[in-house]
Amino acid sequence: MNYKYNKKYFTSSPLPTVVGVILILGGAILFVALLAAGGRRGMYAAMSALIPVIAGAVILAFFKGGHSNEGDFDAATEKVYDRVEQKAAEKHGLIKDKADKFDLNPEKKWRMIDPFNVGGYLFNEGEIYVKRGNDGKYRTSTYKGGIMLFGYDRVYIYTNTFSFCDENFEPVEDIVQVFYDDLKSMEVKFHNFSNDKISADYTLLHIYKKDGTDVFQVPVPNDAAVDNMITELFRRIKTMEAQKRAREQGASNV
Repeated sequence: MNYKYNKKYFTSSPLPTVVGVILILGGAILFVALLAAGGRRGMYAAMSALIPVIAGAVILAFFKGGHSNEGDFDAATEKVYDRVEQKAAEKHGLIKDKADKFDLNPEKKWRMIDPFNVGGYLFNEGEIYVKRGNDGKYRTSTYKGGIMLFGYDRVYIYTNTFSFCDENFEPVEDIVQVFYDDLKSMEVKFHNFSNDKISADYTLLHIYKKDGTDVFQVPVPNDAAVDNMITELFRRIKTMEAQKRAREQGASNV
């Protein structure tokens, strides 16, 4: 990761780009106009009009080069999810079963629902850089990404937080387990980040325990996939609780 180039993406001024484009366009228009005037004098004058075109190109090459772009950041965030399920399982001490899948319940070899990737740019972690890209998406200098694994009796969470711009920032791994018996809700909430230059909305997934504790927060996109995951998880939990009560009732009637 090139921390210098990443930082330049956030801190470089758009002014040189504007100046470079103006010089190129202005010089090109002048070149065409003088060339249309005809004659040897017009041709020489037209050639001199290429000077601002060249100057503009040099400015763009100097200031636009040497820094990262949106594609570089997107590629870096995608790498977070390489083998993320295996990393999470290992951090939680889970083992593989005969099907070469991580066994979330050694006795029943059964998962509640499929694993779910979580993550996004952080807006609330200390001193950060923020920029809105050409694609309209806000990016920051800090990212948090990982996965949620849903076992038979609990959710296993693993995330990794790292900086794009600070090479002295030590990546932070969060390893959290929440039992379904203690789980009250999962809610996606909107938040706002504002400073003297920018105002950006972002969403966090909050995980609440029954005692009211906001036990964990992680960035997530505001889309249907997150809502569907939450709905399906709690539907399964309710079904499991109903089955448990039925078994207990049946045992008490014996």
